[in-house]
Amino acid sequence: MAVSSPSSHLLILLLISCLDWPSTPASAFLLDRDHMTTSAPTEPHFTECISREQETFRCWWSPGTFQNLSSPGVLRVFYLKKDSPTSEWKECPHYNYSNRECFFDVNHTSIWIPYCMQLRSQNATFINEDDCFTVENIVRPDPPVSLNWTLLNISPSGLSYDVMVNWEPPPSADVAAGWMRLEYKIQHRERNATNWKSLATQPHTHQGIYGLHIGKQYEVQISCRMQAFTKFGDFSDSIFIHVTEILSGESTFPLTVVLVFGIVGILILIMLIVVSQQHRFMIIILPPVPAPKIKGIDPELLKVHLFLLCYSALASFLFFLYEQNNRLQ
Repeated sequence: MAVSSPSSHLLILLLISCLDWPSTPASAFLLDRDHMTTSAPTEPHFTECISREQETFRCWWSPGTFQNLSSPGVLRVFYLKKDSPTSEWKECPHYNYSNRECFFDVNHTSIWIPYCMQLRSQNATFINEDDCFTVENIVRPDPPVSLNWTLLNISPSGLSYDVMVNWEPPPSADVAAGWMRLEYKIQHRERNATNWKSLATQPHTHQGIYGLHIGKQYEVQISCRMQAFTKFGDFSDSIFIHVTEILSGESTFPLTVVLVFGIVGILILIMLIVVSQQHRFMIIILPPVPAPKIKGIDPELLKVHLFLLCYSALASFLFFLYEQNNRLQ
């Protein structure tokens, strides 16, 4: 509301300074403004307050439809830090008028303590009872960094594959010291598709994505939030996952194994037949040879020589089949 008279202005300030604000105020800054359906206020108002690392925070304001209050410095920001019964309104510690921004450094930021904000012009004070918050409730971390992915496996059918996505926490979040505890939300979609598919929120810096289709390109983004809170920060830059074909080593390995075991099995079968039916086999393969008329030829050595020739021919044929299979692959 706007208060025009100085006496009314002073009365409002005295009433506000005496109010006992709740320890966890209900703030409009805790809502997702992207999904708010109500129209923006016509009078000057705060648009958002955000902390990236729970050590500092910033608040932005808008003059609304009051064009006479849109010039830099015409509106001033005051805040009430309710850390004691005698707390008083103080002016913004650091202005950035070009962005209509008020910045609270580490010396002016405390967690677990309610802050309330108001805008003042020369003749009026603009107050919204929802412009109260605690710093830990307005934390919206920076996006995760160093996104990467590795291929886990390809399905036996060769139509789908699984990947593992890895990332690092935002550098501004002091995760190592435990000052901030984050959890991450990963979403992915086919490139240029409309709808995103979100995976379950989890605290680890890696996440598997399963059942992606060979030949399709996928876009992946990640955001994070403070554990036990509802508001996520901005999404990271996208990474793209694309597997165009099955790796040659992956596709030929099963066929090669089958071929090798098949050849070994055939050789073992032949050896078993030879051993079990040695006499009959020798008669069929090597029938009795009439005594040579040429002196000096041993009939037994001739039989062994013919057997070795047949065995060599069979082995050469199997090796030829193996080489042809490798060339086709």
